[in-house]
Amino acid sequence: MMDSFYSSVRVSTETGQLHELVLPLAYFSPTLSFAKGRLAQLVRAPALQAGGRWFEPSIAHHLLTPWKFRGFSFKPNPALDLQERALYFDIRYEPTTPCDRLRNRYTLEHARHRHPDWGPEKLLDWLAPRHPHITQWPATSTVGDLLQRQGLVLTRRRRRSHQHPGAVPPHTQKPNDLWTADFKGQFNTGNGQWCFPLTIADQHSRFLLTCRSLPDVKTHSAFPVFERTFQLFGLPNAIRTDNGIPFASCSIHGLSRLNVWWMRLGIQHQRIRPASPQENGAHERMHKTLKAATCRPPKHTPNAQQRAFNDFRQLYNHERPHQALHGKTPSQCYQTSTRPFPKKLPPLEYPGHFLIKRVTEAGTIRLKDKLLFLANPLKFLHVGLEETDDGIWAIHFANVLLAKIDERDMILRE
Repeated sequence: MMDSFYSSVRVSTETGQLHELVLPLAYFSPTLSFAKGRLAQLVRAPALQAGGRWFEPSIAHHLLTPWKFRGFSFKPNPALDLQERALYFDIRYEPTTPCDRLRNRYTLEHARHRHPDWGPEKLLDWLAPRHPHITQWPATSTVGDLLQRQGLVLTRRRRRSHQHPGAVPPHTQKPNDLWTADFKGQFNTGNGQWCFPLTIADQHSRFLLTCRSLPDVKTHSAFPVFERTFQLFGLPNAIRTDNGIPFASCSIHGLSRLNVWWMRLGIQHQRIRPASPQENGAHERMHKTLKAATCRPPKHTPNAQQRAFNDFRQLYNHERPHQALHGKTPSQCYQTSTRPFPKKLPPLEYPGHFLIKRVTEAGTIRLKDKLLFLANPLKFLHVGLEETDDGIWAIHFANVLLAKIDERDMILRE
């Protein structure tokens, strides 16, 4: 006798073959909108609940084919000798014709196994031309839920979202109050080598401090350029960049090896908002002039391209009048910084009431017997924790507030 949680239905396909279907009784509830389609009205018929109802071939076609992509997981009555198949809509039946076997082959589960890196939308686009007789397909979100329910979706660890601190207006009163830095768009030289021009300029005087051709945008390439610029011109009060590497990262407060070094030197790092190059407009306008003068067309080798950058820098700083400077040249308005570049980084110092923690090689600290990840660029450095409220700690690095943490949930909040 069939289990009381299930009911059987016999249907016929357009080929005349008979199939016995096993459906949960919940599917026959008049309050349940079954697939929100035509089948929702069919399963509410009183004759269907008793079992043994014969459908017309066209109705059976719509039942067996398009709606097998929807449904919920259940096990059919073990008393029935039906093959266990992961057919969506979870209708278990034994295929008896080549046409039915072909339909089984192109179910969503089979398509996902064949293309495990495809998402729901791409799977539907791939199946649609292979089943032109199916006019209605499940929604993308439904397919995603079904794939996840079947264990075919790898759950990814949710990344902690970080808030952007916001960009202050680039207001300056004297040279070296604010420097701007950016990579001009990369291009190939004549011999096919990549060129990534790194430019550093003084916002107040528009003086182009550096224009260096680099093979990539990695930290180990940019670090010596900034070090040499600091040695020649001293230290600025702040440096303004975008949010790309090597200036920032996805770590807490956008920390990277480069801006951690700047913070230790007492330089404030100002990041413009994402997708807002107008907040560094003077630097972007200089890039337009640089591109027109040196990169159209590119030189044959990186060395030749660097010579072109050096010639442009000489012309831009000492001969070209600047409208924002009322016709003066940048060299007439710039003077080197009064803050020299130190030979040795100064030690990190915090007020006496701070709780000092040393960041491990893995970028973590321990607070109240809990391991807390901060950022890899801080490894082997010290951070200061200040209890601002009961159980609320403010995490400082140098003179920068990185985040706050609540002992009750141990979640970093920027």
